[in-house]
Amino acid sequence: MTKCLVLVLGVAAAAFAQPPDIVQPASPVIIGCIGDSITQGVGASAQAPACAQLPKFLNKFGYVTSEFSSVNVGISGTTSADWATGSTLRTAMATMAAGKVNVVQIMLGTNDSKVAVATSQAAYSSNLQTIINTLKAAGFNRIILHQPIYISQNAGQWDVVSSNELLVQYGAAVTALAGADPVHVFDGDHLGYKWFQQNPGDSADGIHPNDNGHVSLGFLWALAYSDSFLRSGLRPIERRR
Repeated sequence: MTKCLVLVLGVAAAAFAQPPDIVQPASPVIIGCIGDSITQGVGASAQAPACAQLPKFLNKFGYVTSEFSSVNVGISGTTSADWATGSTLRTAMATMAAGKVNVVQIMLGTNDSKVAVATSQAAYSSNLQTIINTLKAAGFNRIILHQPIYISQNAGQWDVVSSNELLVQYGAAVTALAGADPVHVFDGDHLGYKWFQQNPGDSADGIHPNDNGHVSLGFLWALAYSDSFLRSGLRPIERRR
């Protein structure tokens, strides 16, 4: 937690107000977390996974008037293509609908960056667009996209150089998708990539966060939510076009 607080203090001085045209969802806010094993919570043992840490931090922010909770539908081993095709997304949407989710966040790409998979930026973007379209058609109209976090070790199926090159490309795809539909899609966390690059001690195995890493990631996701929907003043943001 100390590192997370240092992060906030370091960026707060340059912060300015949230654009007035962004309206936060009605309270209570229930966030559905789509993702792979990182979202599911692999690496967390004594602490809750990042998806559960996210609403805890939002509920502690002093300027927040909403009540936050989350529904975790992350599935270990999945790629963006797995979510774009087949029953994976339909099952998750049924779970989120039952849980009254009104905001969806997505962090996919870690498994796409495996050496044997190596999903291109164009294919990754297409997969995410398909997911977005399906979510919107089902009534999920607030979607936050997060860049996958940094891979800090050559861990069997991943290569530190080639896999992270893809993750950077996926981050660019996330930003482009959000820019193309600013009413429904929001450019989420990119600091997680840099955070795990600079703080490998927050990783359990070079791929998944450990307990402290899940706390850190949940905090960064909370900041990203704040940038999209709250007038937090916690860090600088650019006005959406």
